[in-house]
Amino acid sequence: MDGGWRRDEGFPANSECWNLHPVPDAVFDLLEELAALSSTPLTVILERDGAYPPMEGLLLELDLARLSIRRGRERQNRLAVEPIDVGEVTQA
Repeated sequence: MDGGWRRDEGFPANSECWNLHPVPDAVFDLLEELAALSSTPLTVILERDGAYPPMEGLLLELDLARLSIRRGRERQNRLAVEPIDVGEVTQA
């Protein structure tokens, strides 16, 4: 996981702006969705190639990644154990 800009924001893919910024919220949302859909363990790497923030900032991003995975897994577990109310199912 890393921060950077999208191509359509005017920066080329090989620009030196990659891996220098905080991970955007949308990436944590995507990680949560992946954790909800995947039944296998996930390995997450926080990548920085420079412009390192204070250690507290890096630890916060790691905590956010763990929280995203935990939320996704909790959602997955909730869906796996919640019974379907057949009274709400309609016949076509």
